[in-house]
Order: sequence, then structure tokens, then C-alpha cells
Amino acid sequence: MSRRRYIHDGSVIGDPSWIPKPWHAYIEWKRVACVMLPFLILLVTNPANQQAWRDYISPSTKKSKWLAPRLTNFGIFSLEEKIEGVVISGLQHHVMCPFKSPRFGSTCEVLADKLCHQKPLLWDTTDKAYTTHRLLCWVLILSSLYGFCCPKAPPRRFFAHPVADGLLASVFYTPQYLLHDLANETFCVYPTLVEMNSILPKLNRSSILCTGDETVDFMISVGIMIFLFGGGSNVIASRIDRQGSYITGFFPVIAAALGYYQRINVIRTSILMNFFGCDLTATRLYWSSIGWIILTNPNSWFPRLIAWLTAGLAGSFLAKYHLENIAGWGDVWRFFGMT
Repeated sequence: MSRRRYIHDGSVIGDPSWIPKPWHAYIEWKRVACVMLPFLILLVTNPANQQAWRDYISPSTKKSKWLAPRLTNFGIFSLEEKIEGVVISGLQHHVMCPFKSPRFGSTCEVLADKLCHQKPLLWDTTDKAYTTHRLLCWVLILSSLYGFCCPKAPPRRFFAHPVADGLLASVFYTPQYLLHDLANETFCVYPTLVEMNSILPKLNRSSILCTGDETVDFMISVGIMIFLFGGGSNVIASRIDRQGSYITGFFPVIAAALGYYQRINVIRTSILMNFFGCDLTATRLYWSSIGWIILTNPNSWFPRLIAWLTAGLAGSFLAKYHLENIAGWGDVWRFFGMT
């Protein structure tokens, strides 16, 4: 099958005479400097990094964990949970986000509940959900950096077959709204990974998605949610788009996670966070995100809407399958906190 031809930087891409350049030939080093300079400044001026460096150079006696600060280091900034609020540190400055603030108190509580987890910066070998969460964040960030530093790079695919590329890579192509995707990954996908990690060990050994190894079972379920549901929804949306656009993005994974979280918490509350005094449940976030899709994609909102609805429904069915295959009613009651 011949590739679709289009003009890029004065060349006809798809023409047999056109020879693609290696990926590093498209790097614009001025843009790399624009990214690296503020990153290094934030990295060096983060007080948590300075303290970690001092501890590494001259390690002192090990302190009790009860006396250690409730500090979470994010590399370029850090959060410390205290009794009166959350201290946000960066650029050699400290800003207090008080819990009793009439305007921002609920937001400070969200920061404390969702981000002050005292986990390592990159990964935690004892926590599969957190390690997967960090890996997804880094892939989104690196993909966005590649798009910014290589603006003249032609849109290329990692795999020759469009369906395989849509399933395996389309969810990680250059994010259109990086902060939006990172926020949704943190507040929607990560809680879903935690729920998934807690329910998978309780699955009946005879179920299709149970191999007996908890790590393998977790990887299979996460792969289904990300690549089959997320990437598959992108493929479906690309097929039905009348303009022939190639639909990419992380948004179907968010939809699948919200669908899973809402179904898995059908008996318990499905509140993900309290934002400015409003309880945001998985259901509210799922349906309100449709407005975001239409607003930010006025020319291609319909196929993206189909991808969103398809992925959300698929995620809900995956949660239904997991609930129906819990090994015994005792485990069901214990999972829902009823015993």
C-alpha cells in the first residue's frame, strides 16, 4: 500500500525519491537550551535537592522516621505537609498553602492528599502502581519535549502498519496539552492503577486475565487499558474521521481509567478530589471532559468524542470483569470495606 503523500518543509513526503533524515537531524539546539536552562535553575534552587546533596556528601546518623519531615521531592520543586498546610518550595523560596484558607483550603487539601505521598522521584520497587504512574508521566514529558525541540520533524509513525501504530504508540504521541494530560494522569489514572493493584491479587485463579503472578497480572491489565482501550479507541476514531486525520493523544487512556474507577467504586464513593469545595467524582469528570474535547478540538471533536466514549465504556467493562471474578464473596465484602 502506498503512503499518503503530503508536503513538509518543501519536500513531498511519501514520494519514493524522498529520503527521511535521522531524528537527531531535526533537533533545534536553541529550543533545547530554552528548556534546559530553566530546568537546571529549578533543579539547583530546589531546597530539597540541596539537602539531599548535603546528606550524600556527609551522611549523618540515621534519624527516626517519626522526626523526618513529610517531604515529597519532585525534582524541580518539593512539597512538605505540615499541620497548618502544605509548604511549596522552589527557587530558594517557600510558600505556605494553608488548610484553613477560605479560598484555597480545599486545593491545599488536594495537594496534601494526592501529591504529598513521600514517594521517590523516579520509581518505587515496592509499589507497582506508583512506578507505572511515574513511567507514564516521564513518557508524556519526553514526548512533549521531542515535539518542542524538533518542530520541523515530519509526523512519523513508529510501526509500518497503521493499526499496530495506533494501538501501541498513538497514545504517547506529542501531547497537545501536556499539563492537562499530566494532571489527569495524576488525579485520574494513578488512583485507578492503585485500585487495580489492590483488586488483582483477589482474582479467581481460573479467570482469563489471571496468571498467578501478581506483577504479570498487573502488567496485562495496565497494557489492556492503555494500548487496547486507549490506542484502540484512537484507531477507531481515525477510521471514522471524514477528514482522514490520524487521531492521537492520551485522552482515551484517561477515559478508560475514569470508566474503570467509577465501576470499581460502584458501592463506595467515587470521589477523586475536592476542588474549590466541589466534590469531583469519576462520573462528573468523565462527562464534563466532553466539553473540553469539543472546546479544544472544534474541527475534530466528533471522532475524539467517539474515542472518549468507547474507551470509557471499555474501562467500565474491564472493572466489571474484575469484580465478577473475585474469588469468593468474602473477598468482595473485604474489598469494599464491609467486613
